[in-house]
Amino acid sequence: MQPRQKFIVDWRFQLRYIQVWFWVAAIVIGTLFIFYLVVRNQLRPPEMREVVLEMVWGFSAYVILACVLLALITVLATHKVAGAAFNLTRSIDRLKRNDLGTAISVRPKDHLQNLADGLEELRVEIQKRHETLQAQVAELERLKASLPAAGEIAAKIQAQIAPQAPPAS
Repeated sequence: MQPRQKFIVDWRFQLRYIQVWFWVAAIVIGTLFIFYLVVRNQLRPPEMREVVLEMVWGFSAYVILACVLLALITVLATHKVAGAAFNLTRSIDRLKRNDLGTAISVRPKDHLQNLADGLEELRVEIQKRHETLQAQVAELERLKASLPAAGEIAAKIQAQIAPQAPPAS
């Protein structure tokens, strides 16, 4: 399989997890500023207020940077699941269209490998049964085509075996 061109394969799935990190950042930064607002009037001397405010801003920047990095790591981690799910969904769509000739697989390092393997076994089994049914239908069609000839032969044999009834007078 060729490498994917984009890392965000399923926006709803992947952004749901990225959103968690932005909420964490908002809660932590909000808590820091609430803490600062509560304690700022108690800080003596007034220069301490500026020092604490700088610390809050610095820590907030650190939290934002950490959450952005964690969001990127989350994109990479969810990519292995979302990409595999995307490939499996396409494979299922092909099966619905009766395309049994295309193998079902995901990239070797993606998650959901067991599911892909199970679907591939199912696809192969369906393909075998489909081929068996096609052969049986072809045989039935051949037998159906030979029925008129068999009827004529049976009538000839019956005419030869059965005694001729005298004509009614």
